[in-house]
Amino acid sequence: MAKSYSPHNGTPWPFFETISAAPAGALSATGIDMGRFMLALLHGGAIDGRRVLSEEGLAAMMAPQITTPAGSMGLVFTERQLGGVRFVGHDGGTMSFFSVLVVSPERGLGVFVSYDGAAGQALSDLFQAFTRRYLPARPANTTVFTARPGVTGAIAGVYQNSRRADSTIARLSALTSELLIRPAGDAKITIHSAAWPFGVGRSLQQEGELLFRGANGSEIAFEQDSKRAMRFNIGAAQQWQRVPWYLDIRIVGPAIIASVLVNILTVVSWPIAAIIRR
Repeated sequence: MAKSYSPHNGTPWPFFETISAAPAGALSATGIDMGRFMLALLHGGAIDGRRVLSEEGLAAMMAPQITTPAGSMGLVFTERQLGGVRFVGHDGGTMSFFSVLVVSPERGLGVFVSYDGAAGQALSDLFQAFTRRYLPARPANTTVFTARPGVTGAIAGVYQNSRRADSTIARLSALTSELLIRPAGDAKITIHSAAWPFGVGRSLQQEGELLFRGANGSEIAFEQDSKRAMRFNIGAAQQWQRVPWYLDIRIVGPAIIASVLVNILTVVSWPIAAIIRR
């Protein structure tokens, strides 16, 4: 089995990572077996003359169940566009392995890749290269879109992932992973880590009403709910919600640090004060 390696110093972990919360994830399989799984998906649920899934069941798995302006999500798979081709698939991530499986039923094409260690940029580079080499370019948008003034300012703010803990100490993880959206003109925005909002940030160009696209083809779409709360979607599987000021890590972070420092100084001052009184 492939070993898990630390992304920092490249040394192997002393154990093989397993996750017991089946069927949430952490499947251990070979690349060949994953290829056969994709063949079954691309051939209506059958492989080598044997049926694994009914065609009706597979169609229900792949059909959109939740649709957002940035993509759709089925019972199992999420939808994405690579170049001008529709793919459905699923991403996976553990402490050390990061995987992507996508198939295009219309083209009979599938890709599976699994990286060990830090893989964010590697996965992005791989799919950009795959798209350029094997897939047609995204059809040119012939419609003329004119950005409305003030839109980027209205969607600016700090956003938190909806997949989070709200009532335990794990809430700190959601705070530190917040994203900061900044306007960069009437038709551009930049995305930064709210915990470290410095530097240039990732730039996205407005391509439609509240729809923005990055240089690598990634899309995010903003929308408001019935209470006029702003949120944006990355595909259909990730939704980010704008947070009020009291949940902004730029305010909460310094407040937590100041609180910890006050407590430390208080504890240190007790023996000092006792010595002075004596």
